[in-house]
Amino acid sequence: MSQYTQFFIRHKDNFLPIATYSGSTKIAELFQYTAPYEAIKPVTSDMLRERRAEAQEQIDGYNKSIARAKNQIDFLRSCTMETDERLERYNDMTEYIEDLEEYKEECVRAISFIDFLNDILEEARMEKAWGENPLQLDDEDYVYVGIEVGTPTVENIID
Repeated sequence: MSQYTQFFIRHKDNFLPIATYSGSTKIAELFQYTAPYEAIKPVTSDMLRERRAEAQEQIDGYNKSIARAKNQIDFLRSCTMETDERLERYNDMTEYIEDLEEYKEECVRAISFIDFLNDILEEARMEKAWGENPLQLDDEDYVYVGIEVGTPTVENIID
């Protein structure tokens, strides 16, 4: 059974859902050790920076693997093996590259969502800094994350 990682915006004692991700997604993977189970905790800029760096590191790894796979394809062109065997290896390598590209794209989408959350926190930070904060936004107590939370209340908050 897939667990769901959920994100919320807090306004006073209300938590508004902004996103839910299946456990099989890159976002859920990145937050699996950060987000509490059946509870919520505030999302911080540091947390987002760390998750973004993890996703970027994975992208860098995928790019290196793709480059190596492309080098192997180039090498296959100069090999003197049987045509069927060469074609089979070529197909395997192109399929591998397609898979890596797909994984890389999942990381890119995760980074996009992380940047979105960071923009929300930055907006709350600016509202607070300007002094005119009619919504009483607090960037340290505004965006929350949890796994399998349902409808959270302030009693579900942990540090």
